[in-house]
Amino acid sequence: MKTNLIIPAIASVLTLTAMADVPHMIHHQGILQDNEGVPVNGPAEFKFAFVNQAGDESFWSNDGTSVAGAEPTNFVALPVSDGLFNVQLGDTGIGMLELPPSVFASNEVFLRIWVNGEQLAPDRQVTSVGFAMQAATVAAGAINPGSIPDNTIQSNHIVDHSITSADLAPALTINSLNLEQAGKLRTELSSSAGGRLRLWDGLDTMTAYLGTTVGGGDLNLFQMNGKPGIMLNGDAATYSNGASAGGELTVHDSAGNVGVLLDGQNNGGARISVNKPGGFQPFVDIFGNGSNDGAEVRVLGNKGVKGVEIFGQGSPGGLGNADPNNPDGRNVDGAGQINLYQSGGLGAVIYGSAVGGGGAISLRNQATDTKFILSGGPYSASMKMAQNSGVVSIEADAAHGTFGGSRFVMRQDVTNKGAVNTIQLDGGTNDLGDGGGRVRLRNESGQVTVELDAADGDGNGLVRTQVLEITGGSDLSEQFNINGNDLKPEPGMLVSIDPVNAGELVLSTTAYDRTAAGVISGAGGVNPGMMMGQDGSIADGDHPVALTGRVYCYVDASFGAIEPGDLITTSSTPGHGMKVGDHDQAQGAIVGKAMTSLKDGRGLVLVLVSLQ
Repeated sequence: MKTNLIIPAIASVLTLTAMADVPHMIHHQGILQDNEGVPVNGPAEFKFAFVNQAGDESFWSNDGTSVAGAEPTNFVALPVSDGLFNVQLGDTGIGMLELPPSVFASNEVFLRIWVNGEQLAPDRQVTSVGFAMQAATVAAGAINPGSIPDNTIQSNHIVDHSITSADLAPALTINSLNLEQAGKLRTELSSSAGGRLRLWDGLDTMTAYLGTTVGGGDLNLFQMNGKPGIMLNGDAATYSNGASAGGELTVHDSAGNVGVLLDGQNNGGARISVNKPGGFQPFVDIFGNGSNDGAEVRVLGNKGVKGVEIFGQGSPGGLGNADPNNPDGRNVDGAGQINLYQSGGLGAVIYGSAVGGGGAISLRNQATDTKFILSGGPYSASMKMAQNSGVVSIEADAAHGTFGGSRFVMRQDVTNKGAVNTIQLDGGTNDLGDGGGRVRLRNESGQVTVELDAADGDGNGLVRTQVLEITGGSDLSEQFNINGNDLKPEPGMLVSIDPVNAGELVLSTTAYDRTAAGVISGAGGVNPGMMMGQDGSIADGDHPVALTGRVYCYVDASFGAIEPGDLITTSSTPGHGMKVGDHDQAQGAIVGKAMTSLKDGRGLVLVLVSLQ
């Protein structure tokens, strides 16, 4: 059955309320009849599209699938009663797409309808109802000066902060703008002096200034007392040659004095200064380019004297007051440097690189003379300590010379002779540092009087001196192995040559023994003064035996009371001596002379050992 649109119509009910968006729908109704003029009843499948007059361009369709005026894919089911149907085009509640205002950007828009798969004819043009949707926006350039009557726009019609400089006509020029409150100036915007903005508070005190000067832009913020608070200058000064001095920021104290200064260009580099109260006297100065073309930090003491200086590149040659005997404590290549001051001047200096290379620390006395230097050195660390006379009295090197061993030297400041090395300790005595340790003691003339050498020419330890004084003992002993009989060898016992074991001894058990060798040292609290022997050879042993000197000896007075001066020989009492009674028999068996007495019994007698 063919269906005809008998009363095609596009009608809409648009309810426009203040401050509300225009609805994105258009009301449409029509009447459907069959070929015999009978109204259609029951549901029908509708499809809608807005097209151009030629019908070859689609502006919108109920499901968005229509292209070039073609039939949409999806339909919308609508009831039809006595041929009458109603629809809201763009009603998303029944499955349509929203109808955007852009559909009516063209002056010619036509509605095309399909019912149950059959396109109805003809297309119907949309009149003014649809174009009301465009009222939601205003096209660019649509409003011109002639569109607005004079004196009709008031401030309450303008959204706050909505007008920018781009909205003002280029020809708008304001040379001066003053804003007042209660007849008093609060804001001044002026083109004088290159343009400026000034603000006042309720006490008629200027609180802010923004303007241009010969040296660049200025931003000044003032305190409540009218004193400067913060000053920001785009160009601190302009030199006579026209060059700029860079930006500057100053922060002031309550009296208006500069407390902090930030300078973008000072001596070729930036500068930060923190000042003491009451005036421009920096407590801390930081320079991006200091006096030696490197970064520099200065910290002053409470009285304005120097406290600390830090140089990114110190002064070559140091400060000129390093002790000439301590050249390592001076900067030579402009490396980093820290100066620490005392009340009278420099107290300590730390060099990133000193003479010969390597870091150094220089400590000075109250007269600022260098007295202590610790240096990394070109090859190893070194330390120097100087007297008030300037003489370096103590010097230590971790590696003396190019490859030598360590060295420690103590000097004496001798009148009319200058510095004399009196004590010298060498960790290595040759250039390779492996010649063995050595100790040298010198007199005030510089002559070596005592020398201890860990390795002489033959690789043996050596002691050289003119006079050797021993205070720990009183005899000269050699080390022997002593083979006892049934007795354990003890200090003070007499010993004889062992006839069985070469180079060894036994306890004496025979009177007038001509093999007598001496007395075991260490009895009576008298120790050996010097002990000899050779490790790992036949001339070695476990017991010191006194060959000469004073030593306490066990004696048996039952063979005769002993008086000082009596000759002592061996006895039949094991390990004991006795008074010589038969001088002919005692020849070759005398151990020494008694220096103390023993009336009877057995005991210790001090004997001056002298084998005969």
